[in-house]
Amino acid sequence: MKNKVKGVAMENGSENGSENVVPFQPSTGSTNGGQEAPKHPKMSEEDRLNLELAKSRKETAMAVAKEAVAKSEVADIAYKYIILQLYMRYGLDQNDAISEDGSLIKGGAAQVAQQSQGQTAPQTR
Repeated sequence: MKNKVKGVAMENGSENGSENVVPFQPSTGSTNGGQEAPKHPKMSEEDRLNLELAKSRKETAMAVAKEAVAKSEVADIAYKYIILQLYMRYGLDQNDAISEDGSLIKGGAAQVAQQSQGQTAPQTR
């Protein structure tokens, strides 16, 4: 004998159909033993959009900062390249220096190194 319980046909061995009948419970799709997952409140659409906007602004600021660092590194390399070209053009070596006013000082790098260590180089006239 077939019994219909909430739209599901069930077979059971009883003659009156009242034994072994389990009420039908629709599946909730959860995998936690039939218990419903706790529901969490959601933020308003406006708050969610504000959060996304703040995140986008942060990412933009980070990208701008990375670009600034890259530009600074490029400028530093260009400066060092110009110094190298000047050393080559005027036949300078590692012991020579170029002053702020453009003077070429033979042996000037050694004088600067000694002064930075607290020693003074002898003055020649």
